[in-house]
Parts: sequence; structure tokens; C-alpha cells
Amino acid sequence: MSPKNNVAFSVLLVRHAPVQGKAGVCYGRQEVELCPGWEALVENLFVFVKKLSCTNIYTSPSKRCYEMADRLAKKAHITLIVDHRLLELNFGLWEGQRWETIDRSQLDLWAMCPETFAPPKGESGLSLCQRVKSFWQEIVQKKQSVCVISHGGPLRVLKSLAIGEQPYLLAPSMPQGSFCLLPIYGDNPFLSKAGK
Repeated sequence: MSPKNNVAFSVLLVRHAPVQGKAGVCYGRQEVELCPGWEALVENLFVFVKKLSCTNIYTSPSKRCYEMADRLAKKAHITLIVDHRLLELNFGLWEGQRWETIDRSQLDLWAMCPETFAPPKGESGLSLCQRVKSFWQEIVQKKQSVCVISHGGPLRVLKSLAIGEQPYLLAPSMPQGSFCLLPIYGDNPFLSKAGK
């Protein structure tokens, strides 16, 4: 059976639309506003959500994700589920600071071991991976096509899990406002061939 005919379900990963006025700022858990025009992205996503027959839309509770997810769920008439495991990494005392002003030695420690390092009063990469893996395992068990709207960090981990790779926490993030379709194949529900 060809892989094309062996797709068990699909996961549409979506990074929230671009945000206003935060270039160069660490804002993981801070609430920020979406740039005007984000509604057009929802219109584009609607086509994919309907074509895939998504049963649910999962979203981070952050406003920049929830606003998009709520609008999309209402337009598509499907269930919206807010899941705190999809929140961005908690950067603790780094939140709201410009990256260039954060202690360079701390950033170097983070770069050397992003799994175990946690910013002061923040969250380690391992903690992020564990909560996202828990979410992913639930998605795989349900075997239903879904849409997931989240942030760069969680989406990076989700995509790695879907293609059977170890997450590299400092890999480039999906651009804001982009999406990635992951067909999950029936012969191995933990593996997929990620769309580009």
C-alpha cells in the first residue's frame, strides 16, 4: 500500500500570526497583540481545516493564539479546546527584556544545553518537551485530524515528535503566520512525513 493511501489522520500545525512591536524582545508568556490583517490567515486556514475534516482545534491559551483559534472554530463549526501544554516556554525573568540586554553568559549556558538549562524563574527545555509530548501522545491515540495553533517552541517539538526525531530546541522556528501539514501514517502512528 502506498503511503498516500495509508494516511491515518493529519495534524495541521499553525504558528500564530505576526505580533506587534516585539522584534528583538523575549516575550514567551507575555500577552501581545496580533498585527492588523491576521483575519486573512484564518480565512486561508479554514480551507485546510474543512478539507482535512478536522474534528477539533487545539490552542494555547495565549491571546495571540486563542483569538485566531476562536475565530477559526466558529467559522468551521468545530470544537475549540484550550490546552495549557501548548503555551510557549516560560522565560521567567527574561520575559520582556531585549535579547541583547540578557546576560551573555546565561545565553551561552542555554545554547550549550537547552534541555536542562532554565532561565531564572523560568522553564527548562526538558519541561517544555515533556508537556508537549504528553499532548502529542493524546492526539495520536485519538487518531483524528486536528488543527493545533501554538508558538515556535511547542510547534518545533511537535514537528520533531511527528517525524520521529529528537527535538532540537534551538532549531529555527516556524515563521509567524505559517503552517505545516503533517500526515500521520497508519503503519506507524508516531511517524509522519512532514509537509513543507
